[in-house]
Amino acid sequence: MTRTRLVPLQPQRWQRFCYDNIMPLRGRGAREEEYAMPSSAPGSSLLPSEVIFLARDQFAPPAGRLNYFRSSGIEIKASVPELAQLSYAAAFLAVEKAGLLSLNLRSKKALLGLRTVDALYADPLPGRADPFPSDCLESRLREAAFDLSAKQQHEIPRIVHGLWSSDSSNPFGDAVGLIQSLMAARGVLATTSSKRLKLFTVVSHSEPPLVVAEAAAQATEVQAMLAGCRTERPEVWKQLLDGIAKGIRKHEKDDSPDFDD
Repeated sequence: MTRTRLVPLQPQRWQRFCYDNIMPLRGRGAREEEYAMPSSAPGSSLLPSEVIFLARDQFAPPAGRLNYFRSSGIEIKASVPELAQLSYAAAFLAVEKAGLLSLNLRSKKALLGLRTVDALYADPLPGRADPFPSDCLESRLREAAFDLSAKQQHEIPRIVHGLWSSDSSNPFGDAVGLIQSLMAARGVLATTSSKRLKLFTVVSHSEPPLVVAEAAAQATEVQAMLAGCRTERPEVWKQLLDGIAKGIRKHEKDDSPDFDD
């Protein structure tokens, strides 16, 4: 599979991000550990972004030995930047396949109108019911695209950037953490919460073996969807990956807020 050159992984700490931005912590008042088993039964259909997260070794290359990423109890040994880009790309393509968005290239002015560049827009297509659950990346992207379209700002980088508010030293880890936290909120992952020092609630997630096996079984279908865009619409594919990376990188501390730079 042809791979696009991606940005390098940076070390980071994102637990505060997860606490503040993504999901309410369950059982904050508990003194003992509490367990919430996943509600997804074997045979249920995982979403494309979730398949890539769970079957990540089939999509993203291994990370370097010093670049393993531990996210709320789950050790991710795949390249986190590539994992994030492919997961978000799959989510956009799944929403397009459902008839809710159309990915289209258009020219726009940049650098105060001094030059023209190509930009990829996720144009909303009204009139169809949303088949995605609310707690998933696919639904969040669709909602963001619809909201930003009212201002004609529904370019891929802006859509991705608007999914969370915090900046950090490793926004690609935050992007992957969002997928993980949404899966936990839906009960796809097992969640453990415990009280530490009578002050802090620590949340850990784990991947049930049956759910991981389900993702592995669906990986081929998701790979085919990605390959279809890459081979049939190469410029859309390039702009999609680049736009996702740009939107995520805008959450790096001290990065420029200008999307046209």
